[in-house]
Amino acid sequence: MGYQQEENDYFRLVTSKRDVIANNLNSINVAIGDVIGPNNPIDTWSTLGYFGRFSYNFKEKYLFEFNGRYDGSSKFEDGDRFGFFPSAAIGYNAHLEDFWEPAFGNAFTQFKVRLSYGQLGNQNVDSYLYLSNIPINTRLAWIVDGIRPNHAGIPGIVSPEITWETSTTKNIGFDMAFLNNRLTSTIDIYNRETENMFGPSGALPAVLGTAPPQTNSASLKTTGWELTLGWRDGIGDFNYRVNMLLSDNKSVITEYHNPNNVISNWYVGKEIGEIWGFEAEELFQSTQDVESYLSNVDLSYFGTGWKPGNVKYLDLNGDGVVNVGDNTVENPGDRRIIGNTEPRYRISINGGLSWKGIDFDVLFQGVGKKDYMPSDYATLFWGWNSRGHSNVTEAVLDYWSEDNPGAYLPLPMESGGRNGFDKDRATSTRYIQDASYIRLKNLSVGYSIPAHIMASIPAIKGLKLYASGENLMTFTQLWENFDPELADVRGSGRIGDSRAYPLARTISFGVKVQF
Repeated sequence: MGYQQEENDYFRLVTSKRDVIANNLNSINVAIGDVIGPNNPIDTWSTLGYFGRFSYNFKEKYLFEFNGRYDGSSKFEDGDRFGFFPSAAIGYNAHLEDFWEPAFGNAFTQFKVRLSYGQLGNQNVDSYLYLSNIPINTRLAWIVDGIRPNHAGIPGIVSPEITWETSTTKNIGFDMAFLNNRLTSTIDIYNRETENMFGPSGALPAVLGTAPPQTNSASLKTTGWELTLGWRDGIGDFNYRVNMLLSDNKSVITEYHNPNNVISNWYVGKEIGEIWGFEAEELFQSTQDVESYLSNVDLSYFGTGWKPGNVKYLDLNGDGVVNVGDNTVENPGDRRIIGNTEPRYRISINGGLSWKGIDFDVLFQGVGKKDYMPSDYATLFWGWNSRGHSNVTEAVLDYWSEDNPGAYLPLPMESGGRNGFDKDRATSTRYIQDASYIRLKNLSVGYSIPAHIMASIPAIKGLKLYASGENLMTFTQLWENFDPELADVRGSGRIGDSRAYPLARTISFGVKVQF
C-alpha cells in the first residue's frame, strides 16, 4: 500500500471515530502533499487521541491513579505526529490511620499528602510548517499593464522536524484541616519543565535574508507554589467565614540557541518578563545643566538636541558613554534589569457573615508585584504622540516647563525621532510603573424577610432584598490613567498600549422572590 493510500485510510479511521477536531475534514489531504485549491485551504487540521485511566483506592487511605494519552496531530509530518503523555498521582490519608486520633486528637482532623507527575502535549502552532508554501496575494503594490495583478511570493524556510511541545509537571501537596474542620489549608509546590517549545530557531546570520522558521527550539522551567487558608466558625445565630488564596511562580529559559546571549532574544537564564532599562531619576533643569553633563557623558545613543526638561540618563559603567554596549548579558552597556512584567504573588480574599437573615459577602483580589513600562506611543501615559489618536487628560498635563520644574513627565515635544520625544521615552527607572494592586472586586448585602412575616402571604414562600457592587475600590500606585488589570504593552504603535474598554463600577439593587 502506498504512502498516500495509508494516510487516506488513517484519516478515514479518524473520521469514523468522530475524534476529530478540524475546520474542514475534506481539506486534510493537504497534509499528504496534494495540490492546494480554493476549496482546500492549508489552515485546516485534525487530531486523533486515545486515552485510558486506572484508579485504585484502598480503604480511603491509599489512593493511586494512572492516566495515559496517545495523541496525534496532522499539523506535524508523518513520523512526528504522535506523542505519548502519561501521568500518575498517589495520595495518602494519614488521618485515617489507627494511630492518628490518639496521637493528635482533633488538632488535625485531616492530613493528606499528594504526589503527582504528569505530561501534557501542546500542538498550538501554525499548521504544516514542514511544507514549503508559496504565498499567493492579490493586488500587487505596482501597476502592471494597467492593473494590479495577483502575485506569488518566495516560500519561507520550513521546519522539517517540528513536533509536540511537552510539559512535565511534578507536584507535592498537602490538604489539612484543624480544630474540627474550622481551619483548613492546602499547600502545593510544583515544578514544570516545558521542552521542545515552539519558537524561532535561534540566532542566525543576517545574511540569511528571511525570518527563521518556528522549531522546537527552547526549554522552560517554571517553579511555583499555592497556599489556601480558610476559617469558618459561628456563635449562635452569627456565622462567618474567611478564605485566602496566595500563589506565586516564575519561569526561566533553560535551553535556547543564543550563543552570544543577546538580550533582545531568549537566552539561557532569562526570566520571562524581565525588563532591561537605563538608570534615570532626574530631568535636566537648565541649559547649564545640559552643557555640564554632556561635556562628560555622551548621550548620542538616545538622540540629539538636548534641552532642559529632557531625561538625564546615568553612566553606570563609567566609560563616559550611555548606550546598550554589545546588547548582550555580558556587556549590556548601561542597562540593567529594572523590573518584570509577569504578575507575582497573586492574592484573593473572600469572606462572608450571616446573622438572623442578614448576609454579607466580600471579595478582594490583587497582585503583589508587577512592573509596567509604557511604550513610546502609549498615549494614555505620554499624551501627545504626533501621530494622532492622542489622549490629553489631566494626568498627562504634569509635564516639565520653567513654571513646573518638578514635573513628572518630560518636556513636551511636537515630533518623535532622535531630535524629538523619542529620546525621553527609553525604558528607564524614572518611568517604569508599579502595577501591583488590590481591588475590592465584589461586595453584596442581603436581607431575607423572616418566615413568620411572610406567612401572611401564602403565595410567596421567600422574599430577599439585596444590593451589590462591582469594582468599587482599587488601591494601586500605577499611573492614574491605567487599570492595573489591563496594563500591558500591546496594540499598534499609532494607538499605543493598554487601550481597552475600562472595567465598569457597577452598583445594583434587587429583589428575589420565591413562589
